Amino acid sequence: MILSTKNDSFRTKDWRWLRAQDLLDSRRTPAPEVDDAQVTQAYRFLIRLQQAEEPITRNKEAKLRKLVEEFGPLYYAFDAYSKANFIRWAVEAMIVARMPAEDIAAQVPCEVAVVKAYEDVFFDVRDRLDSSLYVLNDLLSPGLTKGASPKNFDFYWKSLGYFYGADMLKEYWAVGGLTRKTQSHMDELISSMVRKNAAEASFTRSISSYSAPEIMQEYLELMKIEHVKSTAVAPTTPIVDDAATMVQAIQFSVKSLAGEVEEPPERLASVMERLRKPDTNIVDVVDVSKAAAKE
Repeated sequence: MILSTKNDSFRTKDWRWLRAQDLLDSRRTPAPEVDDAQVTQAYRFLIRLQQAEEPITRNKEAKLRKLVEEFGPLYYAFDAYSKANFIRWAVEAMIVARMPAEDIAAQVPCEVAVVKAYEDVFFDVRDRLDSSLYVLNDLLSPGLTKGASPKNFDFYWKSLGYFYGADMLKEYWAVGGLTRKTQSHMDELISSMVRKNAAEASFTRSISSYSAPEIMQEYLELMKIEHVKSTAVAPTTPIVDDAATMVQAIQFSVKSLAGEVEEPPERLASVMERLRKPDTNIVDVVDVSKAAAKE
Protein backbone atom coordinates (compact mmCIF):
# COMPACT_ATOMS: atom_id res chain seq x y z
CA MET A 1 0.00 0.00 0.00
CA ILE A 2 1.29 3.46 -0.92
CA LEU A 3 0.35 6.12 1.65
CA SER A 4 2.02 9.28 0.41
CA THR A 5 1.23 12.90 1.17
CA LYS A 6 2.59 16.31 0.23
CA ASN A 7 4.63 16.52 3.44
CA ASP A 8 6.29 13.11 3.24
CA SER A 9 10.05 13.52 3.54
CA PHE A 10 10.90 10.96 0.88
CA ARG A 11 7.96 11.29 -1.49
CA THR A 12 8.56 10.66 -5.18
CA LYS A 13 8.02 13.36 -7.78
CA ASP A 14 4.93 11.54 -9.12
CA TRP A 15 3.59 10.58 -5.67
CA ARG A 16 0.01 11.63 -6.44
CA TRP A 17 -0.11 9.46 -9.55
CA LEU A 18 1.33 6.46 -7.70
CA ARG A 19 -1.14 6.96 -4.86
CA ALA A 20 -4.09 7.07 -7.28
CA GLN A 21 -2.87 3.91 -9.02
CA ASP A 22 -2.47 2.12 -5.71
CA LEU A 23 -5.99 3.07 -4.62
CA LEU A 24 -7.44 1.77 -7.87
CA ASP A 25 -5.42 -1.46 -7.82
CA SER A 26 -6.41 -2.21 -4.24
CA ARG A 27 -10.06 -1.29 -4.88
CA ARG A 28 -10.10 1.47 -2.32
CA THR A 29 -11.27 5.07 -2.61
CA PRO A 30 -9.45 8.29 -1.70
CA ALA A 31 -9.54 9.20 1.99
CA PRO A 32 -10.40 12.89 2.58
CA GLU A 33 -8.17 13.04 5.67
CA VAL A 34 -5.16 11.83 3.63
CA ASP A 35 -5.72 12.44 -0.08
CA ASP A 36 -6.01 15.93 -1.54
CA ALA A 37 -8.14 17.10 -4.48
CA GLN A 38 -5.45 16.30 -7.07
CA VAL A 39 -5.14 12.69 -5.88
CA THR A 40 -8.91 12.33 -6.05
CA GLN A 41 -9.00 13.77 -9.57
CA ALA A 42 -6.18 11.46 -10.70
CA TYR A 43 -8.07 8.53 -9.21
CA ARG A 44 -11.27 9.44 -11.08
CA PHE A 45 -9.28 9.98 -14.27
CA LEU A 46 -7.72 6.52 -13.98
CA ILE A 47 -11.13 4.90 -13.62
CA ARG A 48 -12.44 6.62 -16.75
CA LEU A 49 -9.25 5.89 -18.66
CA GLN A 50 -9.39 2.21 -17.74
CA GLN A 51 -13.02 2.01 -18.84
CA ALA A 52 -12.28 3.71 -22.16
CA GLU A 53 -9.32 1.46 -22.97
CA GLU A 54 -10.85 -1.91 -22.10
CA PRO A 55 -10.59 -4.29 -25.09
CA ILE A 56 -14.35 -4.96 -25.13
CA THR A 57 -15.24 -1.26 -24.94
CA ARG A 58 -17.68 -0.11 -27.59
CA ASN A 59 -17.48 3.38 -29.02
CA LYS A 60 -13.94 3.73 -27.67
CA GLU A 61 -13.29 6.97 -29.55
CA ALA A 62 -16.43 8.54 -28.14
CA LYS A 63 -15.43 7.59 -24.61
CA LEU A 64 -11.96 9.04 -25.09
CA ARG A 65 -13.48 12.27 -26.35
CA LYS A 66 -15.67 12.40 -23.26
CA LEU A 67 -12.58 11.76 -21.14
CA VAL A 68 -10.86 14.75 -22.75
CA GLU A 69 -13.92 16.92 -22.15
CA GLU A 70 -14.07 15.96 -18.48
CA PHE A 71 -10.33 15.92 -17.68
CA GLY A 72 -8.83 18.05 -20.48
CA PRO A 73 -5.65 19.40 -18.81
CA LEU A 74 -4.95 16.17 -16.91
CA TYR A 75 -5.49 14.08 -20.04
CA TYR A 76 -2.90 16.06 -22.01
CA ALA A 77 -0.52 16.08 -19.03
CA PHE A 78 -0.86 12.29 -18.84
CA ASP A 79 -0.18 12.03 -22.57
CA ALA A 80 3.10 13.94 -22.12
CA TYR A 81 4.06 11.92 -19.04
CA SER A 82 3.47 8.57 -20.73
CA LYS A 83 5.87 9.43 -23.56
CA ALA A 84 9.60 9.78 -22.96
CA ASN A 85 10.06 12.51 -25.57
CA PHE A 86 11.29 16.07 -25.99
CA ILE A 87 8.09 17.68 -24.67
CA ARG A 88 8.25 15.81 -21.38
CA TRP A 89 11.98 16.45 -20.93
CA ALA A 90 11.56 20.13 -21.81
CA VAL A 91 8.64 20.69 -19.42
CA GLU A 92 10.47 19.00 -16.55
CA ALA A 93 13.69 20.91 -17.27
CA MET A 94 11.80 24.22 -17.21
CA ILE A 95 10.17 23.29 -13.89
CA VAL A 96 13.61 22.46 -12.48
CA ALA A 97 14.79 25.84 -13.80
CA ARG A 98 12.01 27.43 -11.67
CA MET A 99 10.17 28.89 -14.64
CA PRO A 100 6.57 29.96 -13.89
CA ALA A 101 3.84 27.72 -15.36
CA GLU A 102 2.76 30.59 -17.63
CA ASP A 103 6.23 30.85 -19.19
CA ILE A 104 6.48 27.09 -19.62
CA ALA A 105 3.10 27.00 -21.36
CA ALA A 106 4.27 29.72 -23.75
CA GLN A 107 7.39 27.75 -24.62
CA VAL A 108 5.69 24.38 -25.30
CA PRO A 109 3.09 25.79 -26.31
CA CYS A 110 0.04 24.57 -24.41
CA GLU A 111 -2.54 25.76 -21.93
CA VAL A 112 -1.28 26.86 -18.53
CA ALA A 113 -3.70 24.40 -16.94
CA VAL A 114 -1.90 21.51 -18.66
CA VAL A 115 1.45 22.54 -17.13
CA LYS A 116 -0.13 22.91 -13.69
CA ALA A 117 -1.78 19.49 -14.00
CA TYR A 118 1.56 17.97 -15.00
CA GLU A 119 3.26 19.49 -11.98
CA ASP A 120 0.51 18.53 -9.56
CA VAL A 121 0.23 14.89 -10.58
CA PHE A 122 3.46 13.85 -12.29
CA PHE A 123 6.28 16.22 -11.31
CA ASP A 124 5.66 17.80 -7.91
CA VAL A 125 9.16 19.09 -7.14
CA ARG A 126 9.12 22.88 -6.85
CA ASP A 127 9.13 22.91 -3.05
CA ARG A 128 12.18 20.60 -3.05
CA LEU A 129 14.43 22.50 -5.46
CA ASP A 130 16.30 24.22 -2.64
CA SER A 131 17.60 20.82 -1.56
CA SER A 132 20.63 20.03 -3.71
CA LEU A 133 20.69 16.47 -2.36
CA TYR A 134 17.09 15.88 -3.49
CA VAL A 135 17.80 17.32 -6.93
CA LEU A 136 20.93 15.22 -7.44
CA ASN A 137 19.39 12.02 -6.10
CA ASP A 138 15.86 12.18 -7.51
CA LEU A 139 16.10 14.41 -10.58
CA LEU A 140 19.61 14.20 -12.06
CA SER A 141 21.09 10.85 -11.01
CA PRO A 142 18.50 8.71 -12.85
CA GLY A 143 19.37 10.46 -16.10
CA LEU A 144 23.12 10.34 -15.47
CA THR A 145 23.06 6.53 -15.54
CA LYS A 146 22.58 6.86 -19.31
CA GLY A 147 25.77 8.91 -19.65
CA ALA A 148 26.61 12.61 -19.41
CA SER A 149 26.21 13.21 -23.13
CA PRO A 150 24.49 16.13 -24.90
CA LYS A 151 22.34 13.44 -26.54
CA ASN A 152 20.99 12.51 -23.12
CA PHE A 153 18.47 15.34 -23.27
CA ASP A 154 16.69 14.48 -20.03
CA PHE A 155 19.86 14.81 -17.92
CA TYR A 156 21.41 17.58 -20.00
CA TRP A 157 18.41 19.92 -20.01
CA LYS A 158 17.61 19.41 -16.34
CA SER A 159 21.27 20.12 -15.49
CA LEU A 160 21.30 23.30 -17.56
CA GLY A 161 18.06 24.47 -15.99
CA TYR A 162 18.97 23.69 -12.41
CA PHE A 163 22.57 24.89 -12.33
CA TYR A 164 22.40 27.80 -14.78
CA GLY A 165 18.76 28.87 -14.94
CA ALA A 166 15.99 29.37 -17.45
CA ASP A 167 17.93 31.84 -19.62
CA MET A 168 20.69 29.30 -20.29
CA LEU A 169 18.09 26.66 -21.13
CA LYS A 170 16.25 28.93 -23.57
CA GLU A 171 19.55 30.00 -25.11
CA TYR A 172 20.37 26.34 -25.79
CA TRP A 173 17.04 25.78 -27.52
CA ALA A 174 17.18 29.05 -29.44
CA VAL A 175 20.43 28.20 -31.24
CA GLY A 176 19.79 24.47 -31.49
CA GLY A 177 22.86 23.56 -29.47
CA LEU A 178 25.50 24.85 -27.10
CA THR A 179 27.03 28.28 -27.42
CA ARG A 180 30.60 28.68 -26.20
CA LYS A 181 29.32 30.11 -22.94
CA THR A 182 26.91 27.22 -22.38
CA GLN A 183 29.53 24.64 -23.38
CA SER A 184 31.98 26.13 -20.92
CA HIS A 185 29.45 25.85 -18.09
CA MET A 186 28.53 22.28 -18.98
CA ASP A 187 32.17 21.22 -19.32
CA GLU A 188 32.76 22.52 -15.81
CA LEU A 189 29.69 20.73 -14.47
CA ILE A 190 30.41 17.37 -16.11
CA SER A 191 34.10 17.59 -15.19
CA SER A 192 33.24 17.98 -11.50
CA MET A 193 30.76 15.11 -11.64
CA VAL A 194 33.26 12.87 -13.41
CA ARG A 195 35.95 13.56 -10.84
CA LYS A 196 33.47 12.93 -8.03
CA ASN A 197 32.48 9.57 -9.53
CA ALA A 198 36.10 8.59 -10.09
CA ALA A 199 36.99 9.45 -6.51
CA GLU A 200 34.05 7.43 -5.20
CA ALA A 201 35.08 4.45 -7.32
CA SER A 202 38.62 4.53 -5.96
CA PHE A 203 37.41 4.54 -2.35
CA THR A 204 34.57 2.03 -2.61
CA ARG A 205 36.44 -0.79 -4.37
CA SER A 206 39.31 -2.76 -2.92
CA ILE A 207 42.36 -2.51 -5.16
CA SER A 208 44.23 -5.70 -5.94
CA SER A 209 46.22 -7.10 -8.83
CA TYR A 210 42.93 -8.46 -10.13
CA SER A 211 40.68 -5.41 -9.70
CA ALA A 212 43.21 -2.70 -10.65
CA PRO A 213 42.72 -3.06 -14.44
CA GLU A 214 38.96 -2.85 -14.06
CA ILE A 215 39.18 0.25 -11.84
CA MET A 216 41.49 1.88 -14.36
CA GLN A 217 39.04 0.96 -17.11
CA GLU A 218 36.22 2.70 -15.25
CA TYR A 219 38.37 5.77 -14.74
CA LEU A 220 39.23 5.94 -18.43
CA GLU A 221 35.58 5.57 -19.36
CA LEU A 222 34.73 8.53 -17.14
CA MET A 223 37.46 10.60 -18.76
CA LYS A 224 36.18 9.64 -22.18
CA ILE A 225 32.76 11.05 -21.28
CA GLU A 226 34.42 14.28 -20.21
CA HIS A 227 36.82 14.74 -23.09
CA VAL A 228 35.50 13.01 -26.23
CA LYS A 229 36.05 15.45 -29.09
CA SER A 230 36.22 15.28 -32.86
CA THR A 231 40.02 15.66 -32.74
CA ALA A 232 42.65 13.82 -30.74
CA VAL A 233 43.57 15.16 -27.32
CA ALA A 234 47.19 16.25 -27.05
CA PRO A 235 49.36 14.19 -24.67
CA THR A 236 50.32 17.25 -22.67
CA THR A 237 46.72 17.98 -21.61
CA PRO A 238 45.67 17.42 -17.97
CA ILE A 239 43.66 14.34 -18.90
CA VAL A 240 46.76 12.32 -19.78
CA ASP A 241 48.53 13.60 -16.69
CA ASP A 242 45.51 12.59 -14.59
CA ALA A 243 45.40 9.16 -16.19
CA ALA A 244 49.11 8.58 -15.63
CA THR A 245 48.72 9.65 -12.00
CA MET A 246 45.80 7.27 -11.60
CA VAL A 247 47.88 4.42 -13.03
CA GLN A 248 50.76 5.16 -10.68
CA ALA A 249 48.38 5.36 -7.71
CA ILE A 250 46.80 2.02 -8.55
CA GLN A 251 50.22 0.44 -9.13
CA PHE A 252 51.40 1.71 -5.75
CA SER A 253 48.23 0.49 -4.03
CA VAL A 254 48.56 -2.96 -5.56
CA LYS A 255 52.16 -3.23 -4.37
CA SER A 256 51.18 -2.04 -0.91
CA LEU A 257 48.36 -4.54 -0.60
CA ALA A 258 50.35 -7.44 -2.03
CA GLY A 259 54.07 -7.19 -1.42
CA GLU A 260 54.83 -9.98 -3.87
CA VAL A 261 53.55 -7.92 -6.81
CA GLU A 262 56.65 -6.26 -8.24
CA GLU A 263 55.22 -5.23 -11.63
CA PRO A 264 51.82 -3.78 -12.49
CA PRO A 265 49.38 -6.19 -14.15
CA GLU A 266 49.97 -6.61 -17.87
CA ARG A 267 46.94 -4.58 -18.93
CA LEU A 268 47.95 -1.70 -16.63
CA ALA A 269 51.44 -1.74 -18.08
CA SER A 270 49.93 -1.54 -21.56
CA VAL A 271 47.85 1.49 -20.61
CA MET A 272 50.88 3.21 -19.05
CA GLU A 273 52.93 2.60 -22.17
CA ARG A 274 50.30 4.14 -24.43
CA LEU A 275 49.89 7.17 -22.16
CA ARG A 276 53.61 7.92 -22.49
CA LYS A 277 53.53 8.01 -26.31
CA PRO A 278 53.69 11.48 -27.91
CA ASP A 279 50.62 10.94 -30.10
CA THR A 280 48.35 9.65 -27.35
CA ASN A 281 44.61 9.96 -27.94
CA ILE A 282 42.62 9.25 -24.80
CA VAL A 283 39.73 7.78 -26.82
CA ASP A 284 42.12 5.23 -28.37
CA VAL A 285 43.47 4.35 -24.94
CA VAL A 286 39.96 3.63 -23.68
CA ASP A 287 39.09 1.52 -26.72
CA VAL A 288 42.31 -0.48 -26.59
CA SER A 289 41.94 -1.01 -22.85
CA LYS A 290 38.39 -2.28 -23.34
CA ALA A 291 39.51 -4.68 -26.04
CA ALA A 292 42.30 -6.01 -23.82
CA ALA A 293 39.88 -6.52 -20.95
CA LYS A 294 37.84 -8.90 -23.10
CA GLU A 295 40.81 -11.10 -23.95
